[in-house]
Amino acid sequence: MDITDNDDVLSYSEGYGKTDYINQVRVTDAESEQWSFTFEGNDDSGGKLFLYRIPWAQNVEVLHSGSNAVKVSYKGVTVREITQQVEFKDGAASVSDPIFDIVKIKWLYTPPENSVKFSGKNMVTHDDHYSLAEVTYTARRHEFGVYNNKDGDKTQFLARLKT
Repeated sequence: MDITDNDDVLSYSEGYGKTDYINQVRVTDAESEQWSFTFEGNDDSGGKLFLYRIPWAQNVEVLHSGSNAVKVSYKGVTVREITQQVEFKDGAASVSDPIFDIVKIKWLYTPPENSVKFSGKNMVTHDDHYSLAEVTYTARRHEFGVYNNKDGDKTQFLARLKT
């Protein structure tokens, strides 16, 4: 069987999809650091860089390995409200982002006998309880603007505490 352009319809397409990722190196005394990057605009040269840190540190700056053209500017602290369904197994559960404060817990299954305590991304009830809950909590993060990052995935970012 021969396939030719004259007799058969052949097509090929290739697309470019931006990915949201961050290249991270941890050299820290923090219990946990979580980075995320969101591209903005039509190219990969800029976006928003977010840093969650446990324990919280107010005075943070970001250094980078990019060229002198790359600019990073501090935008401030943002607080987001997040609602997630979580499963408590043996009295413990985890959420996706570090918890700043719990707004509400709606139990979808039997509530635990003890109160819920939280640290970082983890919640515990201090009993061997199984349950499901819809947890609404706030997470705070540092926000930085990244501009002129023509090197893309070759640029590494480093958070440093200001002294």
